[in-house]
Amino acid sequence: IVHNGTIANDRELRTHTLATSIDSAAIVESLRAQGDLFSWHDTCYAEFRKTVEKLVGSYAILATSTERPSEMFVACNYRPVWYIETEEGVYFASCSDYFPEGTVPQQVPPYSTARFAVQGTTVTKEFHTLYPSIEGRKPRSLVVASGGLDSTVAAAECLRMGHEVEL
Repeated sequence: IVHNGTIANDRELRTHTLATSIDSAAIVESLRAQGDLFSWHDTCYAEFRKTVEKLVGSYAILATSTERPSEMFVACNYRPVWYIETEEGVYFASCSDYFPEGTVPQQVPPYSTARFAVQGTTVTKEFHTLYPSIEGRKPRSLVVASGGLDSTVAAAECLRMGHEVEL
């Protein structure tokens, strides 16, 4: 499991089976509570989605197993996850600029989970909205604006991306 971000409700989710104070441990412990973390079975993706729905914070999460290395589970809220598909497989990054020039990165939809499965040169993807009640609505952004150049550019970028912006 790779996690980028902060889990704000880690104290509530932690079982403390892992001897660490890192907030990301809440993800692993919650997944273990859903079932056998090391037995990658057909319901794992559903269990992964249930675990992610409990998380509060900012996150981008990727999870896989040595039992099925051809599958990757992804979850993100407003922290972006970008990917490209190549003949060798699927590559993931937190920024589209990290991919080689000439590639066309795609973004996992914000506030969603995804399952990527690679078989030979075929990649199957399934995406699920984390909060179905927001599906179809414009994304919303809150910009704490001083009126200076930085906050003005941030608000303009949110508008350019199609967000409903509150200052």
